[in-house]
Amino acid sequence: SRFYRIKVVDTGNNVRASNWLAAVEGADQLVIVSTVREDTFNAAAWMIDELRMTGVELDPTTARIAQVLNPAARVRAESFASSPFADDTFDAVIGNVPFADTRLLDHNHNPQRRYSMHNHFILKSLALTRPGGMVAVLTSRWTLDALDDSARRDMLQMADMVTAVRLPTGAHRQVAGTDAVTDLVVFRVRGDDERPPAVEPSWLLTTEVDVPRKENPDELVETDVNMWFREHPELVLGELQVGHGMYNATTLQVRAEDLSRVGESLERALAGQVRALLNG
Repeated sequence: SRFYRIKVVDTGNNVRASNWLAAVEGADQLVIVSTVREDTFNAAAWMIDELRMTGVELDPTTARIAQVLNPAARVRAESFASSPFADDTFDAVIGNVPFADTRLLDHNHNPQRRYSMHNHFILKSLALTRPGGMVAVLTSRWTLDALDDSARRDMLQMADMVTAVRLPTGAHRQVAGTDAVTDLVVFRVRGDDERPPAVEPSWLLTTEVDVPRKENPDELVETDVNMWFREHPELVLGELQVGHGMYNATTLQVRAEDLSRVGESLERALAGQVRALLNG
């Protein structure tokens, strides 16, 4: 038997109502909409029973650990580049894509090794997701900040970007040992009858911004940043600066006062985006 811990909230029929927004913000797992009628409640229960999770992990040991921690899921120990899933297989994809300038051969989704792994895996995730489905990925800032916009334009052919939040430098230091600046990017896959927007969205573009140097804040350095973050500075979880990094002395950084509160800051940023979307 499978057992579920369910919190039932009467939100009424208005998705803009304060009790509905409070339920969405308070949910840490999954929100399922139902009514007090028995048939619709049973339909919600059947949907929970039909939920299936599939994970892909290159390292066999990590894959085995993931399988033990998630016994109801199917965890495959393989490269995502070689995963044989058909397009439109999943309703949602959540992932932490690799950050590397390595280009893997994928006959279906990266046939000419055109894109580096992070963009390749995002494009493949979009292709594997059914129309209307969501894709949420943690990716290198270069997905959005790269001057070459070809990967972003290919993403736009399949999906609309719902939101993007830039995380602070060091957000992954404890878990992954990296100070790379990363973005949480959320997409919604369009259906066959939907077309890309007539007006190019700002996230396709980059712009130069003056960013203070870490060692001398009075010195400003021109840095290429995605237009989305210029328009939405509240979605950068810290202050931009440049300093010595792995490759040069003008590496973009995001300084946060307290890394232990990154989760709270991310939750607030996403909650604000949910409210903005619901309010049109």
